[in-house]
Amino acid sequence: MRKLATCLMLASIPFLMAACHSVDALENTPIEGTQYNHFLGRGYESISVVESDLFDHRDAEYFAGKALMAANNRYVEPTLIEERDVPQAQMAELAHARSLLVTAITTLREPPENWEPLAEAQVMFDCWIENVEEGDTTERAMQCRDNFLRVMDALSGGVAVSQAFMVFFDFNDSTLGKNALATASVVARVLKDNPGLKVVLTGNADTSGPETYNDGLSLRRAKAVQAALLKMGIPTDRAELYAEGEHNLLVETPDNTKEPRNRRVDILVTKR
Repeated sequence: MRKLATCLMLASIPFLMAACHSVDALENTPIEGTQYNHFLGRGYESISVVESDLFDHRDAEYFAGKALMAANNRYVEPTLIEERDVPQAQMAELAHARSLLVTAITTLREPPENWEPLAEAQVMFDCWIENVEEGDTTERAMQCRDNFLRVMDALSGGVAVSQAFMVFFDFNDSTLGKNALATASVVARVLKDNPGLKVVLTGNADTSGPETYNDGLSLRRAKAVQAALLKMGIPTDRAELYAEGEHNLLVETPDNTKEPRNRRVDILVTKR
């Protein structure tokens, strides 16, 4: 593999040389490991080269580190939502996509012919979320997104037909604010235009407060979204309600921690 531009550039700046650790190590490390990790490592290696050519030192290092972990047969998980500064408008789709990806990795690891597409899906997801963070939502991010959906569609089918949204709540509250009502309006319009679709509403809470209380609070939040949709003309029989309490955190936190991104309802519009 050719020398990465990142480390060549940093070589003349001694106090930045530490930033080259994973990139430099990747130069001298064969991507071996199990066959699945081989595919994963090769994918991350390619993304690291791209980021290096774009002089994105942080992400070249990030993906080189993941490539090395795969080469050493260590577990490499898809990027966590909380690792990136994701705009709220893209958060729901990315969280839903990551959930689908993790399920696919868990359930579709056999037969071996799935290893290469599963590895590609994970690398494309990480590429997608990285570029969303950087604000490139029309070019590279969308290319990675489309590649992710293409591979997932081939593996399990139907990924691209679902639309995901999120609405967020104030602390210890189940009242929909202005932004949440605007999102519900978009969801209602999609459902009215597509009679064959339904909506799945999953209420969530942060870890502040007793677990049993948070179970009830998350259900009240899901019911609040259902009630708003009903006022907008969507009958209750087109909505499925679930309450996860504090067991489906978007951002992992210790117990008794207030976290706005965990106080939410996940909204999935999908086939009936």
